[in-house]
Amino acid sequence: MFFIAPSITLVMLYLFVEKSLEDLCYSFTPGLEVHFLQVPGGEKFKINPRQSESAVGAFSRYLQEDCKFSLQVDEKLDVLMNDVRKLRNDFLHGDWENVRTSINSISIVEVAKIVSELFGTIEDASPISNLSSFPLSNTEP
Repeated sequence: MFFIAPSITLVMLYLFVEKSLEDLCYSFTPGLEVHFLQVPGGEKFKINPRQSESAVGAFSRYLQEDCKFSLQVDEKLDVLMNDVRKLRNDFLHGDWENVRTSINSISIVEVAKIVSELFGTIEDASPISNLSSFPLSNTEP
């Protein structure tokens, strides 16, 4: 049972990345009068992945193509996040043998490092040089 805590850590990190990227995509979507820090409750916002593209890849592509971020994402991110996504699915379905096997091939430290680099890269790639002038709202409409 020494695989549960590392698995939960990776699942939480994966969900954090996916949700944070979704919120960033929404926040920087062109054409919005007010840019909210997160997708407002009750509102739907989805980026459809292309064939064999992960959700993380789809969000990264959206930031580049639609939000004009000059973003280069490390290929290791997609590979690692795909491995963690599989682990998450096995964990949620209670496929403990698969979780036990997967957790031995994924480094939590490596995933945390790659995720940290991703958000640093996103910050550096922002098309807005002065984010303090970006009209953000913490509250819903």
